[in-house]
Amino acid sequence: MDISNQVKEQGEDTKPLWNYVSKIKGLSGGCGNFEVRCNFCEIVFNGSYTRVRTHLLKITKKGVRSCQKITPSNPTELTKMDNETTLRIERSKKKHVSLPPMSNQETTNVDPKKIKTLEGFFNMQARETLDYEIARMFYSSGLAFHLARNPHYRKAFSFAANNNCIPGYQPPGYNKLRTTLLANERRHVENLLQPIKNTCKEKGVSIVNDGWSDPQRRPLINFMAMVISEQWSSYKADDINKAKFVKETALDDIWWDKVDYILSFTTPIYDILRKTDTDVVCLHLVYEMWNSMIENVKVIYRHERKGEGEESTFYKVVHKILIDRWIKSSSHLHCLAHSLNPW
Repeated sequence: MDISNQVKEQGEDTKPLWNYVSKIKGLSGGCGNFEVRCNFCEIVFNGSYTRVRTHLLKITKKGVRSCQKITPSNPTELTKMDNETTLRIERSKKKHVSLPPMSNQETTNVDPKKIKTLEGFFNMQARETLDYEIARMFYSSGLAFHLARNPHYRKAFSFAANNNCIPGYQPPGYNKLRTTLLANERRHVENLLQPIKNTCKEKGVSIVNDGWSDPQRRPLINFMAMVISEQWSSYKADDINKAKFVKETALDDIWWDKVDYILSFTTPIYDILRKTDTDVVCLHLVYEMWNSMIENVKVIYRHERKGEGEESTFYKVVHKILIDRWIKSSSHLHCLAHSLNPW
């Protein structure tokens, strides 16, 4: 077997000695264990890459029988290959970057009155090391600096520093943070919110944002409280008949059908107003949006169960208002600008 050719085929594989055995089948235990056959001596054994390496490199006292068919020159080549791979893996690992040097000047310049205990004075170097480690965590992970203002950030380190009963504590890892701890936190918050949710049936308030903003680009938010309890009829601070009328109207399906109808032909008008009320250049889109809006407003015909060839008094009024406004805003200069639009 030409080992040098197989080395070339293997390339940069981190486990090149797999090339010199044949994997028969994977074992049920997993973890990289296989039933393998040596390509030199054809002995069959079970194990991972570590046992294959022990077998081929003739490493003794490892519980694996050494290969008896490897020629004297082969072990040298295999060992060289294994050493090069190990060196390459070590070089590819992330190198440890040392922390900045400790500044003795900072320790000597600290006002002794600010250090409450003698132990605190002698721990200044340890404190500075911890500061650098925390800062390195922020820099290496791209964490926002305002995370340091999070009260839980300070609570976590204060709890760890003030409790001597957890020596050797390791913070939760990736999987624990996104599974167990997250599920427990969500369950806890939901339990805290449950009493509030139970009162929503009687005291629930829906916050509605209409999406508009004032000239200063501040959002305008409308608040609408929907109350459907029996307390409406017993409310003495306002007119009982008005309260009863509002309640009946809010629960009337026919009234909501009328609201849907109004929204069906006003929404296209609202959409074009919103699209043009921005700083984005949209002159080249206005004419197409206008034609689409007129077509969508014709939903009035469908509601009145009329064909477009028939006369609709209401559509005629709405259409006239739109046309008058369009003529007022449209000019020959606008038409020329649209005709020169490269899109």
